Amino acid sequence: QQALLEASRCVQCGMCHDACPTHMHAPQYIRAIWEGKMEEAVRWIYRTNPFAHVCGRVCTHRCEDACSIGHRGEPIAIRWLKRYAMDAIPADEYRTLVDQRVVRQSGSSVAIVGAGPSGLSAADYLVLMGYRVTLFEQYPKAGGMMRYGIPAYRLPRDVLDGEVSRIRALGVSITCGHRVDDLAAERRKGGFDAVFVAVGAHLSKHVDIPARDASRIVDAVSFLRDVASGGRPAIGRRVAVYVGGNTAMDAARVARRLGADEALIVYRRTRAQMPAREEEAQEAEREGVRINWLHTVTAFEGPDLTVEVMELDADGRPQPTGRLETLAADTLILAVGQQAETAFLRRVPGVVFTRDGTVVVSPSMMTGCPGVFAGGDLVPAERTGT
Repeated sequence: QQALLEASRCVQCGMCHDACPTHMHAPQYIRAIWEGKMEEAVRWIYRTNPFAHVCGRVCTHRCEDACSIGHRGEPIAIRWLKRYAMDAIPADEYRTLVDQRVVRQSGSSVAIVGAGPSGLSAADYLVLMGYRVTLFEQYPKAGGMMRYGIPAYRLPRDVLDGEVSRIRALGVSITCGHRVDDLAAERRKGGFDAVFVAVGAHLSKHVDIPARDASRIVDAVSFLRDVASGGRPAIGRRVAVYVGGNTAMDAARVARRLGADEALIVYRRTRAQMPAREEEAQEAEREGVRINWLHTVTAFEGPDLTVEVMELDADGRPQPTGRLETLAADTLILAVGQQAETAFLRRVPGVVFTRDGTVVVSPSMMTGCPGVFAGGDLVPAERTGT
């Protein structure tokens, strides 16, 4: 009843469609939900989103930020409506609904490197266009950051597995545990007409923090991947997480679930300036995570974490004050940003990189090497905050 009430509020203005990075047909599927036509809603959803079940749980829902109803009060809960429609249809039925799309056999083959959201989405579209698609993934299971970055309490693995199985059932060949180091050799060996590289941002950026050799410092990406793979890293009773993005919030909440009595996020700016979404910070705080705004880490000599108090200048930029404080922490988790592993691409003739390490591509997503395309976190694009 709540979902139908939300759907009834939609004025079909289309602002949500324009704000969505994938330009989903939100007004159309919201109307279908209001009319009780769940199968039609699912078809609208899958027209532009191969990961509807996933996005119904974890997308950043920019559509709601743009919702015209929200300008006069609470926006329509568009993300939850998507989840409501998807959960209303049994898995075997929605697969039949969305996979009855016409496939035009082209005879050409494409290799995709990386089975994250970008690589799997490309596979979905390409196989339905008639291409033979082979997908190579270096980790044991497909999913990329959906599996090894987003914690299972936010994205249940059976939901993700269902989406991957649907794409595999279309005829996509997915080979896991296969790392591609020589792109040209892989292309020749498989006789591929083109390659799409979507390796994602699985490497953590680094920041130099003076520390004793015995101090336990880990990066957030490795920490979350370890836990997602079934590990239980020893983190002690008190955990500090440095920087305030969505990854930092996830790391702090996972630390609490691993048994940490205290989880503290240290961020050098204010709450209004944090890259994490406000709802993520609120959920973390509800679970007992503390956030120290306007502080920056200067040293870690476990269990002593030294932080400096910051203050904003006239332009709103944080500036050091020289005032130091000491906090207690058994482990420091660094969530200072992520980057893609691109060493193997730097050996490909014609591939050009930007200053920040992403790959220059044309409007068709092709690199400077004919037949080699790139996408996802590997190319310049707007990010949602690490």
